[in-house]
Amino acid sequence: NRESDEVLNVMKQDLREYSLTDNVDIYELPEGIKVRIKDRILFKKGSVKIQEISIEVFDRLVQLLRAKDWNVFVEGHASLGETSLDGKLDAFNLSAFRADGVTRALIKRGVRPSKISTVFYGDTRPFRYNEGGSPDEVQSRRVEFLLRKTDLRTPGKKVGSQ
Repeated sequence: NRESDEVLNVMKQDLREYSLTDNVDIYELPEGIKVRIKDRILFKKGSVKIQEISIEVFDRLVQLLRAKDWNVFVEGHASLGETSLDGKLDAFNLSAFRADGVTRALIKRGVRPSKISTVFYGDTRPFRYNEGGSPDEVQSRRVEFLLRKTDLRTPGKKVGSQ
């Protein structure tokens, strides 16, 4: 529809402005446009310490989020059956702490908290290079970013129940 096309064009323009076009995949969904950042933050096994991050892409993402009216979903993940090195945290808790740490880093760098939603999936969504393929343990220990023009909490249009 026309509104969706306009949002898509604005998103593409914003991504070009912040030199992020090569770092994203764009999807059109029934509920709107979704932009997934390809570069993810990877973590050491059993830890909430970052193993790998593209600082340049992260900084450009922060600049875009500070300047534009986007919502970001910070998604925390863990590898299958992963536990913390001391055995006190399961995969769900590890993914929560990972997502929380990245969310706090965004806020510390000036991203408005009201524009951030933090979710964590534990080991329920392992990373796979292809559909039906084996999970990649290293890539599964990640935090990903999802950008949307609208927040999931947008009230929408009220309709009757009958």
